[in-house]
Amino acid sequence: MKSIASYVEEHVNSQPFLRLYMQSGQINLRSYSRAIKKDIESEVGERVAVETITTALSRIAKKLTQTIDTPADYIGDASIQTGLSILNFHSVDYDSTLGAAIHFLETKSEFFVATRGIHHSGLFTKSKLISELPIELDSCTRILDNMVGITITLLDGHENVPGVCAYILNRLALSGISVEETVSAKDEMTVIVFKKDARQALSMFM
Repeated sequence: MKSIASYVEEHVNSQPFLRLYMQSGQINLRSYSRAIKKDIESEVGERVAVETITTALSRIAKKLTQTIDTPADYIGDASIQTGLSILNFHSVDYDSTLGAAIHFLETKSEFFVATRGIHHSGLFTKSKLISELPIELDSCTRILDNMVGITITLLDGHENVPGVCAYILNRLALSGISVEETVSAKDEMTVIVFKKDARQALSMFM
């Protein structure tokens, strides 16, 4: 027969953000125990005291803080690209609109990122180049200026550690920094933030 602690551990393991909060001590375990009491009771099939859940969470939190591999251990160097603009388009216009722009930027050897979603696509590049792009700006659904791109290197082995990218976004969110766009490649993650937040955002990962 499974113990109540096992059910609580299964719940924690299914919630990457919860593991992150517990690992960094950012969650009140007793309050959270009350919040999940009914869910745990449903799994166990009987009444469970809040104190029992809190004790199980405390043991898990202690084990997490002693874990060698934490998301913060896999954050590498950070670099910054200033003077950026974000151009958004409908994805149905991607080929006809962005193809020529991407080719132009490649010949300039300038920083740019192009993304293609189901409904919306984006182009991030230097603001000074916007007027030179071979596209009709009227086709943009949104243009944002005064943006900064912060690229954070993810160290070898990060793929096996839950919550590395979540850790980056969580730190920014807890500091009140709004992320306008994110782009993730295999070993790096770029967040696009407003210029006013750039210094604070960069300092978190230096």
